Amino acid sequence: MVSFFKVFRRIFYAWTRVFIQKFILFLGQPGLSIYIILFALIIGSGLGSIFIGKIDLDQVKRIISIICLIICVLVIFYNYLLPFFFNFFLDTNFIIRIILAVGIVSFLGLFMGMPFPLWIKCLKIKRLERNIPWMYGINTVSSVLGSAFTMVISLKFGFSESLLTGTFCYFIILIFSGFE
Repeated sequence: MVSFFKVFRRIFYAWTRVFIQKFILFLGQPGLSIYIILFALIIGSGLGSIFIGKIDLDQVKRIISIICLIICVLVIFYNYLLPFFFNFFLDTNFIIRIILAVGIVSFLGLFMGMPFPLWIKCLKIKRLERNIPWMYGINTVSSVLGSAFTMVISLKFGFSESLLTGTFCYFIILIFSGFE
């Protein structure tokens, strides 16, 4: 279970850095792009955490698998189609581009915000509530390591490869989430 907490947070921050980099080109202003992408991911993941809080506890494992599959499909879709999207909308008004960026990133953030609370529910189902503070700590450490890991992959191989590496990790979680 600890490995799932590590992977989710590392990928979340990894993708945050990559999306900031990709959207800087689309939005044109680096400082503002950082704020917009962080805002969209935080709002989206917060809403995802709220929405997922109302599910039946008996279906947690199946829902984690479904969410991981949705995230994998979305990121692959974004990785290959965002350049075409950016080229198509690059000449539009800046406010429209901001709205489009917030919509795109917060939609992915909606699903990215769901796994962590679901794994907390898994701990509660297994009567392991005493481990929840440890999972928050592991989550925090993993966010720092994930950012560093992403920078290494991005510098060595590129930002698209960083997205695909994270997608592969989510795919592994998708496969093994039923066995934990």
